[in-house]
Amino acid sequence: MPADYKIPAHWHPAIEHVTVLSGTFNLGMGDKLDPTKTTALSAGSMAIMQPKTTHFAWTKEETMVQVHGVGPWAVNYVDPADDPRKKP
Repeated sequence: MPADYKIPAHWHPAIEHVTVLSGTFNLGMGDKLDPTKTTALSAGSMAIMQPKTTHFAWTKEETMVQVHGVGPWAVNYVDPADDPRKKP
């Protein structure tokens, strides 16, 4: 992800594993992206979200993460208007 990238609040139907490969991944829990309510995960850190846990993230610097889980998989945005797949 590039610097200043934002991932709006969303959830998944299955467990999500995130490993930070480089940079800093700022991860928070809740229904709305709030940069003041995140934990900074540096390279080598890992996070695991249980199914249907609403969460969000942002980057200050270029950051690379590895995301994996067991399907079926989906990204469900809390606010459907945040879904980048529905934007022109």
